[in-house]
Amino acid sequence: MDVEQEIEGLTTAIRVVTDKLNELVSARDAAILKETSVFKQRKTRAMAGFFGGYGYRILDFKAKEDQTPEYKTAKLIWNIGDTATSFLRKLIPLQVGETSTMQIDTLDASTKTDFLNLCKAFKSFSWIDYSHTWKELTYTRLESKGAVPFRKGGWAELVNRYMVLKTLGAFAKKYNCSYDVFLNVRLARIAKKENIPDMELDIVVQLNDWFYIFETKSGFHLCIDKWVDRARMFNVEKKARFITCCSDNSIPVESFKPFKLFPLSSLEVRLRSMLANDQRNK
Repeated sequence: MDVEQEIEGLTTAIRVVTDKLNELVSARDAAILKETSVFKQRKTRAMAGFFGGYGYRILDFKAKEDQTPEYKTAKLIWNIGDTATSFLRKLIPLQVGETSTMQIDTLDASTKTDFLNLCKAFKSFSWIDYSHTWKELTYTRLESKGAVPFRKGGWAELVNRYMVLKTLGAFAKKYNCSYDVFLNVRLARIAKKENIPDMELDIVVQLNDWFYIFETKSGFHLCIDKWVDRARMFNVEKKARFITCCSDNSIPVESFKPFKLFPLSSLEVRLRSMLANDQRNK
């Protein structure tokens, strides 16, 4: 037997073994998937099957009805705008117990009221203590669990959730569509023994038979490598989209095509347009 024949024989053998291995892995994964609680429940079976097709099982998630006091506060930050986000940026580097000041006499009456309500909310969470005159705010950072993740980007994720829910509700009512929203969906490889997540997705939307996955970034750093990997993975499906949302309007959105980057400021308009186009072409 010459070298070429031997190579051809081994190539064929590898292909046969690989096909058999893939067949066994698929059968094993399907059996594991069917035993998961999310697959057994009618409400989440389609989502479990969707992620199962990529080799993942769902560890847990939060329902869209799961709203915390921070949810309302995040919407307040968004409504206030630059004043609130500037305050967050100044608060982040402060050490616990450190005090700083902020001029508030230049704010218009409505913005000042909303901003002081934001400070009141932060104080109720034991994130800060503060006092103010008509001219100046004096605030002190306190030690409190959950404050840092919220300030560093958790607020933007909550704003994203609010806008997605608002847009979907109006769209579903107009076009008579069924939909559901799942939050903080944690995934692990199907055959993984430990219930330790390999991936967590901020928002997963099921609209009819389409799936939309949203990731939220509150700063300029978009983690491009992870974004591109996930977008390529999930966009393989004809009826699935991966969308990264950002709070920074200065990021050149069009430069990232064909990947989808939606600024929060235009999320509702862009999402409505995308949903309408997808449902027309389903």
